Amino acid sequence: GPNSERGIYRSLDGGVTWQRVLYKDADTGGSAVAIDPSQPDIVYAGLWQSRLGPWEDKNEFQGTGGGLFKSTDGGTTWKPLTAGLPPNLVQAN
Repeated sequence: GPNSERGIYRSLDGGVTWQRVLYKDADTGGSAVAIDPSQPDIVYAGLWQSRLGPWEDKNEFQGTGGGLFKSTDGGTTWKPLTAGLPPNLVQAN
């Protein structure tokens, strides 16, 4: 179900503490992170929107609220990547 702790997190101290650096909403979670090996300040992250719970009548909700994001400062700020991607992709089960 919805969870306000979803998102992409980053640690600057070897995993002792974590800071959320990318958040969309309580239904959208992080699905993947990739760091450019030659330019580690360039980071890509994927978000997906999904919800499943007893209030959903046992149906899984997959929305279009996710997307692909890029950071050029090591994950401090993020911009959505949309060029060349189809709009409003929907995943159905």
